[in-house]
Amino acid sequence: MDPIGTSTATNFIVTGTNPSLGYWFSVCANTPAGNKGRRAYAIYKAPGTSNCPLPFDVKLTSVASPASGNLSSCQNLSTIPVTVLLENTGQNALTNIPVNYRLNGGAVVSQTYAGPLNPGATYLYTFTANVNYSAGGSFSLQVYSTYPGDMNIYNDTLVVNSTVFSLYTIPVTENFQAVSFPPTAWSIQSAGGQYTWQQATGIPGATGTTTTCAFINNYSYNNPAAEDKLVTYTVSLAGATSARMTFDVAYARYSTAYSDSLRVDVSADCGNTWLPSGYFKGGLSLATVGTQTAYFTPASAAQWRKDTIDLTTWAGSNVIVRFVNINRYGNSLYLDNVNFTGTTGNATLNLNVLFEGFHNGSGGMTPVLLNTGAGSNPSETDSVIVKLRNPSAPFAVVATATAVVNTSGLATFTFPLR
Repeated sequence: MDPIGTSTATNFIVTGTNPSLGYWFSVCANTPAGNKGRRAYAIYKAPGTSNCPLPFDVKLTSVASPASGNLSSCQNLSTIPVTVLLENTGQNALTNIPVNYRLNGGAVVSQTYAGPLNPGATYLYTFTANVNYSAGGSFSLQVYSTYPGDMNIYNDTLVVNSTVFSLYTIPVTENFQAVSFPPTAWSIQSAGGQYTWQQATGIPGATGTTTTCAFINNYSYNNPAAEDKLVTYTVSLAGATSARMTFDVAYARYSTAYSDSLRVDVSADCGNTWLPSGYFKGGLSLATVGTQTAYFTPASAAQWRKDTIDLTTWAGSNVIVRFVNINRYGNSLYLDNVNFTGTTGNATLNLNVLFEGFHNGSGGMTPVLLNTGAGSNPSETDSVIVKLRNPSAPFAVVATATAVVNTSGLATFTFPLR
């Protein structure tokens, strides 16, 4: 502690402190020679005005817009509203409250909230002048009030720092090898517990070499049902006819009772709403090794698995994906090599088909339309469905297309490239 003064009385007035902060104060005796006594008494002064409200005090409680942290260019960045929550923490009603903001140290925008704002009341004020973040990069927005006679200047100003990232285009891979974590344009949404997503180094990876990856320590994390989210950058699937995401995962459950889960969600509206991707695994379906009661670290490439999520539903959109760890006090979960891919265009299959019967005598077929729904065009004969199957798993249908057979026997099928 640093000395701030002395007193020969039984009291001392401290000035220059910020009532929004907490302070420790220590008092000890001084000898006639100016030496400090060996015994001291310390007391903590908590933040606040200690039940001593001020006659006039405007407080800026929070900035509702723009958001702090990472912003994506998937949203409208040219006209972002500036919205701040005002609060009257004084004893008297307030009117004509000056509010101001300044972006990146530039010109000040000043406006006035007419009020009245009664003691204890709040008001969400939106400036009529927006801010423009469309150029991308880093932005620092200072919002503050300048009410005449305000008796507490320490709660009048807020600063919001934001970084705007461009869209990432497919194909794109995140392998977590950078020193910083989360990676650029990624973010972590913690459940607020002692543990969340972090970086693990020196881990035997899915390719057989040592890797750096993302992981969460569920082994030590006892916060059942807590959801910690690792959120990707925004990926553009514009022009794609099909898309998918692959990632490597390693996990061991602790027991039947202590077993964590991984869910993957997708947002196509800049993170405002989230939809299930269809990936939700837990326990043995998530595990890549047998049950382990010891702290799990992958020992080899064989203890990893590559999982795939079909994102074709969102082809043509800008998507954000989040990996949601659902804690059950189980064991460690590892992620690596998150890969977004997609294809643009289609493959065309032309077939010559000849139906038995119904021929016109000139080498063609009559427009009988055996199957309904093909239309009434006199050059059309019937409709045919073609299913493509996986050569490695013949019972697995990978694509289906329907085409109309014309009277010459030609049918053209279109399949999205994968």
